[in-house]
Amino acid sequence: MTFTSAVELPSAEPQLWNVVRPKAPKGQVRRDKFTSKILGNERPIWIYTPPGFSTNKKPYGLLVLSDGGLYVNTARVPTTLDNLIAAGLIPPLVAVMVDNPERMRELSCSQRTGTF
Repeated sequence: MTFTSAVELPSAEPQLWNVVRPKAPKGQVRRDKFTSKILGNERPIWIYTPPGFSTNKKPYGLLVLSDGGLYVNTARVPTTLDNLIAAGLIPPLVAVMVDNPERMRELSCSQRTGTF
């Protein structure tokens, strides 16, 4: 069961970065699975690579986010990253968005999750 909630205040700035901009080059998002021996489970992950990604370039920065599916579908992180990179506000980076099949246990500051 998934619950999603959001609050938007009347004077909140519009969210401009997560809207597709036709001229912004698009990165790639690949869905995969990750098996954790430490946590004893398997989870979906999404890997975002920036436009022009190449393993022959200097190392990229890494962004790791929990609640993977929410960041891909609801928060639209890949679109936000595309736009911020195109605007020159952040350098190209790789993002890994990790689902948490046992969210309450895994994200409650457990030693096993920290090791994971």
